[in-house]
Amino acid sequence: LPDYDMLGRHIVDTHDGYVVAGSIYDDACPCGKALIIKINRKGKKLWQKDLGNRERASAFNKIVMVDNGMFLAGSVDERPGGPSEESIGWVVKLRPDGTVEWDKRLQFGRVTRAMDVGRTKNGVAVVGRVRQGEYEDSGFIAEFNYKGELLWTKHIQRPYWLDFVHPLKKGGFLTGDNGWIAVLDNSGNILWENSLSDYKYDSKSAEDSPLSRLRAAVNEYKYDFAAAVVELTDGDIILGGQAGQHIWMSRLSSGGKLIWNKKIEISGSCGLAGMWQYKEELRAIGSTCGTEPERIWGASFSISGDIKAVRKYLTADVNKGEIEQAVPVEDDKFMAFGGAKEQKKSAPSIWVFKSSFNFDAVKEK
Repeated sequence: LPDYDMLGRHIVDTHDGYVVAGSIYDDACPCGKALIIKINRKGKKLWQKDLGNRERASAFNKIVMVDNGMFLAGSVDERPGGPSEESIGWVVKLRPDGTVEWDKRLQFGRVTRAMDVGRTKNGVAVVGRVRQGEYEDSGFIAEFNYKGELLWTKHIQRPYWLDFVHPLKKGGFLTGDNGWIAVLDNSGNILWENSLSDYKYDSKSAEDSPLSRLRAAVNEYKYDFAAAVVELTDGDIILGGQAGQHIWMSRLSSGGKLIWNKKIEISGSCGLAGMWQYKEELRAIGSTCGTEPERIWGASFSISGDIKAVRKYLTADVNKGEIEQAVPVEDDKFMAFGGAKEQKKSAPSIWVFKSSFNFDAVKEK
């Protein structure tokens, strides 16, 4: 879009094209407005919707498609930034043509942000962040039906934010943030919870706050749950993320018992972008460090977390940035998406890479 600064946060496939959500900025509205764009398969813009107003900053974080439209989760800032920051959670239902069917606001504290939305049997579940005071962090979950009626809501009184929601096949929700996970029942009650960090808080530390302890735990083992949640056929859950130069994987039973934790070394690994089950194995895709010419690694794991094969992929341009997301496609293939580090252009761009895993090959361009 010429003459605008844009921030894209999420993209989904609509079968006839794609919908991108985020925020848009211009000189007339420096605070930013929520943005939704629909494009066809060839990249032609079909429609664009700017929601919100000039007095309040707003943005969408996640989209989920349903049969008769889409749901979006985001926030509206009453007072953006600083110690007096105030925001309200925002849930919007759009029709297939982009017109607003309904929108709802959620507020549990001084700062309330809707971070993720997932499809349920009754409609959608929305989770997000709550901040009461300077360090009083917690989370919330709410369920709406397709008519916009709030079915129930729950304020999760834990010192953690809720950044993702993964509706489980057997019912209930997997949710959490970087450092803490929980499974909730269909009414938002905690069935089990688990902190996967081995960090032990030192009471002699000068900075004593829930936020400082959480940050220390996150710095030791940082998970990207949104990209690395695998629900196995027996009901167990495997989580994966990046821990320094290693991949960290954990398997938990359907009742929340930790079965195993594994720190897996993959040479040159700098990020986990996606993980899923393929037959009786796990597939994982991630980025390599900037010094390596191969920009993507792929790995096959057993269900018990043991490495079976690793492969590096040589892309056409070594100036590619880290991949942000990887998804499975037909057969045993994947697509990876990321930002390109252009040397001659000031405007950023996006690169897409598609390949089979093909672990028998040494390199594939």
